[in-house]
Amino acid sequence: MLFRSYRQRGYAWYRRALRLDPADRGKYLELQFGAISTNATIWVNGSVAAHNWSGYNSIYIDLTPMARFGDDLNTIAIRVDAERMEGWWYEGAGLYRHAWLVKRPAVHIQTDGIHADPRLDADGRWTVPITASLSSILKAEAAATLVATLSDAEGRAVATGKVETRVPPLGSAEAKLELVVPSPRLWSVSDPNLYTLRLSLAGPGEATDR
Repeated sequence: MLFRSYRQRGYAWYRRALRLDPADRGKYLELQFGAISTNATIWVNGSVAAHNWSGYNSIYIDLTPMARFGDDLNTIAIRVDAERMEGWWYEGAGLYRHAWLVKRPAVHIQTDGIHADPRLDADGRWTVPITASLSSILKAEAAATLVATLSDAEGRAVATGKVETRVPPLGSAEAKLELVVPSPRLWSVSDPNLYTLRLSLAGPGEATDR
C-alpha cells in the first residue's frame, strides 16, 4: 500500500523594509520575485502593487512610481494563501525562489526583453535577427543606441551591429538589427559549441544598460 503525506498548508505574511539611495532617483526600479506559491498579494508602501495566482511563474513589479528615497523607508508586504494545491505533488509554499531589487537607467532594456533567433537563409548564410524591447520613464522622447556583440566560445567577437532608435515619453519601443555570422561552428552532441550575445543600450547622458 502506498501512503502519501504533505506538510500543512495555510497562510503566511512576509515583510521587509529598506531604504533607497537618493542617487537612485530617476532610475527605473523593479522588484523581481522568482516564484511565490501560491496566491500572493503584494503591497508596496501601503498600496497593492500586484496579485499573482500561480506558484510557478516569476513576478515583476515596477517600483518606480512608489519608491521613497533617503531616510524614508520603503515597506514591502506579501500575503500568501497556499491553501489550494497546484500540482500532483508537494510543492512547498510561500517565497521559495530569489527576490531581487533591480536598478536600471531611465531608458532601459525591459526584463526578458531580448529575442535572438539564429536563422539559415536559402543562400546558406547564417544571420541572427535581434529584437530588443525598450522602455523609458522620461517625460520627453529619448534617443538611444543599441549595440550588439556576438562572441564565440573563446570570447572572440565574431559579429557586431548597431542601431539608433527613439523611445516615446513614458513609453516603449522595439529596436531591431541583424548580425551576419560567416561560417559559424554549429552545436552538436560531440561539439557543444555555444555563442554569447551581449547588448548595451546607451541613452541620454552617460547611462548604459547591459
